[in-house]
Amino acid sequence: LQSDPAAAYLWLLNGSSTGLALQNIFVITPGNYQVVVTNVAGCMDTSAITTVAENPSPNANITPLGPTTFCIGDSVTLQADTASIYNWLSGGTSTGQTTQSITIYTGGDYQVVVSNAFCFDTSAIVTVMVNSLPIIDTSSTVIDSTTCGNSVGSITGTTSSGTAPFTYQWMNSGNVVVGGDSLNLANVPADAYTLTVTDSNGCTASISFIVFSIGAPAAPIAGNDSTYCQGDSIASLTATTGSGGTLIWYSDAALTDSIGFGSPFNSGA
Repeated sequence: LQSDPAAAYLWLLNGSSTGLALQNIFVITPGNYQVVVTNVAGCMDTSAITTVAENPSPNANITPLGPTTFCIGDSVTLQADTASIYNWLSGGTSTGQTTQSITIYTGGDYQVVVSNAFCFDTSAIVTVMVNSLPIIDTSSTVIDSTTCGNSVGSITGTTSSGTAPFTYQWMNSGNVVVGGDSLNLANVPADAYTLTVTDSNGCTASISFIVFSIGAPAAPIAGNDSTYCQGDSIASLTATTGSGGTLIWYSDAALTDSIGFGSPFNSGA
């Protein structure tokens, strides 16, 4: 506050002397200020009241609306206390975001500067950490098909990396595969299977595989019955298969006595 020039000055706060006797004073206390001035002739005059008001300072606080440590692909919302103006910082640099709440997808040190149009305040730092996902490597994966409808399929050779230790879970049609708690899966029927790997941070990665089925070959088609007389040359037996399988000849209906392969076949009987 500055007074007009005079020979002497006495500053008042709310009608009481402040003890200050300078032409200019710096005030930090709100209230009603006056100055009593005296000229060289000893005449005095008191100024009109000047009211100094203190505007309230805003409080810059950040409330995370969820965990501040999460996996890639997730996020957290940071919310500032109510104010007139917001400016969000990451690593001390403005993010350009000016809303009360922001959604964070990347790790870093976050602050908010708030203003009520008179004063401003800067919040403490809130650190957000984003954990990477485990990696599933299928470059060496081997998938063995089932045969003839049997549950002999397998998925082996898959590896994982990331933040150990890991847990593994295999799913089939929305159901947990019994015994599917390792990277390898064995003795399963033909179907689609999904492997989920979870690391020590709770982050997950999934991948799907298909175990195919090699079905039974088509039934062979035998040639016409062959008859011959005793002492004649024995006729050759013929059969065909459209599946490309191997023809095996048996001498009994129970298929226990194998006597030869291929077509034509001469039993030698």
